[in-house]
Amino acid sequence: MVNNDNAEKAPRKVVNKLSERTRNFERTLLINTAINRKFNITESAAEMGISRATYYRKLGKDGLRELEQMRENLYEEASSMIELPE
Repeated sequence: MVNNDNAEKAPRKVVNKLSERTRNFERTLLINTAINRKFNITESAAEMGISRATYYRKLGKDGLRELEQMRENLYEEASSMIELPE
């Protein structure tokens, strides 16, 4: 008799791996689009053909925090390169 437990579990692992990779790819695409659009979410969403609400939902809270941190780091780095007169 063939053990059907292994046969049933294998496809689910592949699907989970595929859906995880798809989410990671989509998240990377969302973040890169925002960076290219100077963190303008309205323009980023329009470029991708989705609404701002969908953009935020797909990015998720963690992605939004990461994007905000990247923006802050970029502005800090830029401001440190500028010497202000005293």
